[in-house]
Amino acid sequence: MTAPTVRSQDETGNIMVLSIVLSAVCIALVLTLATITSIHIERQRLRTLTEAAALHASTAIDEQHYYLSNGLEVVLTDDTVNMAVSDFLTSVPPHQFERLNQVQVVSPTGSMDGQAARVTLSAYVKPGYIPWSVTSFDGFRITVSATAEAD
Repeated sequence: MTAPTVRSQDETGNIMVLSIVLSAVCIALVLTLATITSIHIERQRLRTLTEAAALHASTAIDEQHYYLSNGLEVVLTDDTVNMAVSDFLTSVPPHQFERLNQVQVVSPTGSMDGQAARVTLSAYVKPGYIPWSVTSFDGFRITVSATAEAD
């Protein structure tokens, strides 16, 4: 005697639904990783700008104090550092700010001890994989600090 074959029609199409759900999860994972990578790349771009601004600011010594001390003492002040950072940011080509929105000099920016310049920049980043037309989100805020010593 042969065993009867039982076929259930309730299982039909479940593999298709499982495949669609699994594909959607995989696409979401890939887009999430791409978004994180995009934010990381823009953070590195902001870091490069911050380090260059700090290096430029470390050469902006207080000339009056420098010449009064006969060139023996290099002194940085908060004002000279802030002015040097502002000058540097205006001289940077616009393509360096492609995906960086609202780049701002934030605190703590200035001279730490008269010998080193500390620069902190902040910006918003909008990765390309998020539908910004749906949300009113400004983007992800990133903040980077860098320090350079005067010679």
